[in-house]
Amino acid sequence: MTDLNSLLFYGELSTPEIAADLQSRIQELSNVDPSILERVAALPFHVSIHEALRFSLLELSQFDEQRDNPHAEATIDHCLKLQKQLLQLMAIRYCSSQGVPMPAAPANLDLIDQFLLTFRGVPAEPLERQVVNTILILFATAPECPSDMAARAVASVSGDFGPALVAAISASTIPHITRDAEAVFQFLDEIDCEADVEEMLDQIRAGELEPPAMCAPTDDTDPREEILRVHCLTLADDREQAGFEALVDRIERVCPNRQTSVAWPLARLFHYLGLEHELIAPLLTVARMPAWTAHYLEQFGHPLTCEWHYNGPESRSIVETDDFPE
Repeated sequence: MTDLNSLLFYGELSTPEIAADLQSRIQELSNVDPSILERVAALPFHVSIHEALRFSLLELSQFDEQRDNPHAEATIDHCLKLQKQLLQLMAIRYCSSQGVPMPAAPANLDLIDQFLLTFRGVPAEPLERQVVNTILILFATAPECPSDMAARAVASVSGDFGPALVAAISASTIPHITRDAEAVFQFLDEIDCEADVEEMLDQIRAGELEPPAMCAPTDDTDPREEILRVHCLTLADDREQAGFEALVDRIERVCPNRQTSVAWPLARLFHYLGLEHELIAPLLTVARMPAWTAHYLEQFGHPLTCEWHYNGPESRSIVETDDFPE
């Protein structure tokens, strides 16, 4: 997360000096106002995490001490504060729904440690930190959304950072990815014995059951899926759950007319990490915030300075159409 913030705010990967500066800034920024904690904790439990995130952002935007400061560093501080405070708000809502107190974390924990400690109650292991870092990097931008509707949504809001992020959340593909990953997580969680597995596989072969979040086979594969699949194998082996990975492979092989999406390895990683499926949304949202903030800064004359290297097709034709959205 430190590298993401550094790259998108300053145009370079973090050095020890930048990392120390960002970490100290996050620690010095204020915690959530107690009144907001109470309101978020009191949200009805049928309200989705995604809806709670939007509510929380609107609430937090009213408590921005630098709301009228257009300076880039003020906006960056705001983003860093929201990364910290949104996890606190999601934690209080999650712990409230589980009927358990929110654990207190040492002030020197970084965001990933804070996330895993809060939602699992135990600190992160090195392998787990590596997996969460990979998830953050892979979902920091939106390759599945070439039109970048989130960036357009940010650009449509002038001078109010909090609502700009709400617009980005609403326009991004995070809700779609989250719904798919949650459906896969619940689907796999229901498989609890070998007899059920064999019956399920027979139903899939007969066309009576279609696993969630599958798509028609294509020659183009999502590179994120392959990267996450490697981490699935590593974590499954570490957790002595290699049989679970073998089961997923069997499911894929009995679906000849469909193929899995990136939601499948993402859901399995949360399973192996011991995290609930509803926690996928806040992690992906926090991962996207640096990019959304960078788009917001660009709108006010602070262009990104990092060098992005295009590695797609050498040329693309423009298709003429009368109904292209303006």
